[in-house]
Amino acid sequence: MKFRDSLFDDSTNEQMNLNDLKLLVEKSIGELPEKCREVFRMSRSQHLSIQEIALQLNISHKTVENHLTKALKHLRGSLGDFMAIIVFFEVYKDF
Repeated sequence: MKFRDSLFDDSTNEQMNLNDLKLLVEKSIGELPEKCREVFRMSRSQHLSIQEIALQLNISHKTVENHLTKALKHLRGSLGDFMAIIVFFEVYKDF
C-alpha cells in the first residue's frame, strides 16, 4: 500500500471534512484585500515567482513580498490549527 493510500480514505466523512477545509481556505482568501488576493493566487495557484508577479502587475518586488506576507499572516490567523493540516497535505500531496 502506498503512503498516500494510507493517508487518504475515500470515506464520505473524510471527503466532507476536506471539502469543509477547502471552503474555509477559500473564505479566508476571499477576505483578503483585492490586490493581496490577486498576488497570493498568482503565487500559489499559477506558481509564478515574485519577480514574475511584480512584472505582470507593474509593482515592485518588495510590494509583492509584502502582499504575500500579509496574505499568509491572515491565513495563519484565520485558519489556526487547520494551517498545519494544509501544509501537511501540500507536502505529501504527490505521495
